[in-house]
Formats: sequence, structure tokens, C-alpha cells
Amino acid sequence: MAMSWMGATCLAVVACWLLLTILAQFRPISAKISPFDPFRLIPIWTFFAPYPGMVDYHLVVRDELSDGSISPWRSVDIAAERHLWNFLWNPQKRPKKIVLDAVQSLAVICKAPSYKDGHELVSLPYLLLLHCADTAPTAVDGVVRRQFAIVHTTGHREKTLQLSYLSRFHARTADLCCRISWEWAPLIS
Repeated sequence: MAMSWMGATCLAVVACWLLLTILAQFRPISAKISPFDPFRLIPIWTFFAPYPGMVDYHLVVRDELSDGSISPWRSVDIAAERHLWNFLWNPQKRPKKIVLDAVQSLAVICKAPSYKDGHELVSLPYLLLLHCADTAPTAVDGVVRRQFAIVHTTGHREKTLQLSYLSRFHARTADLCCRISWEWAPLIS
């Protein structure tokens, strides 16, 4: 059975589009193709580019207890453990992405030429990370204040650990909110 001219034209268009899509994945060729593609019909898949992630960030916390001692650092779990179906449905990736964006934004704020010591304490990324740290469960009773840090690891088999940011100690807002609500309760009722 012979192909109609319409079928041949469609096949030629799809074949050209496929060839251009493959070629567009290479940066020098992509720069030459993009001026002729104002509607962005030729996709460019840069899954890990232009700068792939080379480090893994971790949010860790430690607590100051009522007796003045300080607990050891422990990791804050941002999302639940991964499962097989997460390649289709993974709502936990959003909180991890938000924390990662906050970590990177905090780094930009602290490296800015206009940065002054303590400037980051009122920034949205800092407050978001503080909230994540503050709402993490406590390991022991008698927690008075909490400190968080951002550490990053590099390497695959032999990981190296480096401190990226260390916060100040903060009063636990969860406890503070409870105290305020109990103190104000008689006045409200």
C-alpha cells in the first residue's frame, strides 16, 4: 500500500522535528536553532544542567536543655521515606524542594555584597528554615532553645561533611505559643 502525500509530509515533519530535538540538546547547536524557533517547539531537556547538583544539603538541629546542657546534632526529616510508587505520585518532593530553595536563597543572602551581620534573620528563607527546625520533634524533655545548622555533603562513596550555615539559638516558639495561650486564656474567657 502506497503512502499518501499527506502521510509522507507528516512523516517528514515528525522526522525533522525529532532530528532537531536531538541536535538541540547540544549547546552550540541549540544556540543556532533557537532564533528560528520563536514558539519553542523544539524542546531542550536539561535535566541536570547547566549546573548539576554536586552537594546534598541537610538541616540539623540541637537543643539547649533547661539544665544548660546541649544535645547532640540530629537530622531533621523533611519528607517521608520514598516508596516504589513515588515515580508516579510523590507529594513529599515539594517540601524538600522548598527547603532546598530556602537553603540556596539563604546562601545568596549571606554572600551578597550588601550583607550585614544578622541581616538574614528577618529573611523569608531563614524564617522558613527556622520553622522547619522548630517544628521538628524533640528528642528529650526540657528543651528551652533550639539551634539549627545547614550542612552539606559531597562525594558518593566517601562523603565529606561541611558546615554551610549555623544559626543562633532561638526560644522554642511551640512552647512560647503554649505559654502565651495559657497566660492569656483567663483574660479571654
